[in-house]
Amino acid sequence: MEYKINSNTRIKADSKQYIVQTRHCRENPAEDENTHVWRDRAYFTKLDAAARYLLEQFVRESDIPDLVKLGRDLENFKTEITEAITKKDV
Repeated sequence: MEYKINSNTRIKADSKQYIVQTRHCRENPAEDENTHVWRDRAYFTKLDAAARYLLEQFVRESDIPDLVKLGRDLENFKTEITEAITKKDV
């Protein structure tokens, strides 16, 4: 199963784990037609732990200096994650 959070982030699931992956540009795109590759960032046994990780990383990697704007953007990202997960579970 795959939960697409946005164009650069997804959570892949198999029978044992959830894998948070991010999309990166290939170093040698001329080798094939794929210019992007998905890289594993973290592994979890529970989906909610993977979602919490994504939210924590969003805050850590953010360069937004304004706490109010960061809070708004964090809520929007949380909504994105929730919608992606619940869309698959229905």
